[in-house]
Formats: sequence, C-alpha cells, structure tokens
Amino acid sequence: MLHKNIEIKKNKIGGIGIFATDLIRKDEIVWQLSSNDKIFSKKEALSLPDEERCLVFQKNKKYVLCTDNGQYMNHSCNPNLWFLNDVTLVAKWDINAGEEITYDYSTTEIDPVYAEEWECLCGSKNCRGGISPVDCLDKDFQELHKGYLPSYTVEFINKNQQGVSKNEIHPKSS
Repeated sequence: MLHKNIEIKKNKIGGIGIFATDLIRKDEIVWQLSSNDKIFSKKEALSLPDEERCLVFQKNKKYVLCTDNGQYMNHSCNPNLWFLNDVTLVAKWDINAGEEITYDYSTTEIDPVYAEEWECLCGSKNCRGGISPVDCLDKDFQELHKGYLPSYTVEFINKNQQGVSKNEIHPKSS
C-alpha cells in the first residue's frame, strides 16, 4: 500500500521515481507491505528477468516485488523515509509536494549473494558513494538509523562485526 499523495515522475538522474503530490507529515505511513505484493524465495528472485529483479527488495529471507508504484521508490543516503517496523515505511520529516520519496537501500539489502555493491547517484551531501550489503555495519549508519531498522537487519548487525568504519566499506568515497 502506497500513500495516496504519490505520483511517478522522471527524477533528476534520468530514471523514474515516486514523488509527493501534496504534503506528507512526519511519521505518516508512506508505504506498507500489501497482500497484493509478490513474495519470492531467493532462488525465484534471482531467476527473475533483470527489469523485474532490479525492482525487488529484500525482506528477511524473502524478496518482495511491490505491485503498486512503490516499486519505483529510489535510494538516498539521506532518505525521507525509514522503517517503523519490518513492513512499514514512515516519513522521517514533513515531505513537501514535489519531493522524491526515498529510503536507504542499505537498510534492507543485506544479502551479499543477492544485493551487489553499486555506485550511489543520490547526490545528498552525506552520500556514501556506493550502496553495499554491509553498509549497515558502519557505526555511523547504525546511529543514524537507530530504532528505525527492520528486525532482520538488526539481527544481521548483531551477528556480524560491528563498528566497521565507512572508510573500510567505501574507501573511494572518503
């Protein structure tokens, strides 16, 4: 389920994104997993055509393809959404009409087999320069998202080395 004040438009980096058509207030639910969304195993997700696979996001050991325009939600290193729980994204602050709706892919894409590292083009002042399945191990990332991560990402952090520095994850961006 996607908030009613959303439309699809071209974004500033030449792709498609979702944008607010009216004010969305801080803490309002912007996206929530729907019973209409398609759930895949890793094997099924990896076998999807590239044009669908790039729209899938990780949810614990399953992979989700939104059936609404939520599938066009892009990444930002300074996103305006974060997780309220495993299946709900809320506004971090008031989002004005015309603003692109984004979340940080590194809050969900933690499977190194499925999620490859790729260049980040978000352009935010705190851009990490890349998106990686281990970004969530960075202590600054953890502090920034504290209390607003899916439970499976918190479990991943707890099972793996904590306190990794941003320089170790993205040495070129520092």
